[in-house]
Amino acid sequence: AFASAFLERKKSVRTLACFLQGMQGKQMSVELRDFTLIQGRLLSCDCYMNLEMLDATIYWRKKRSTGGNSGPVHCERFFISCKFIRFVHFDSYVDTISVLQRSIKKTAKVGPKRFETSSKSYQMLLNKKGSSDD
Repeated sequence: AFASAFLERKKSVRTLACFLQGMQGKQMSVELRDFTLIQGRLLSCDCYMNLEMLDATIYWRKKRSTGGNSGPVHCERFFISCKFIRFVHFDSYVDTISVLQRSIKKTAKVGPKRFETSSKSYQMLLNKKGSSDD
């Protein structure tokens, strides 16, 4: 589980998903491919850009054929699959450099320090071989 989280973080740094991960907790609007608009606070974003929002309000752009109310709908939590996202809008000015730096710092804290770990284990292996040769 830890390794998969590390790989997801590594993958997100290579895409713009890291920008959205840096915007967690901020107010935003997401426009879907069917022109539906969802406004709310970003709770989480994974490396595939699947979004989870809090206090989301959904504004339907098209009249729904189900005959239901076409007015805005409020949800406490709302999940948006990446394949339905057209645009992401932010309600206020965003300093992109600081958001990306914050996201990358957060990513750097996740995962083992591979080179340190491998070098220590390699030295232990060498010490064992050296003591068995005597």
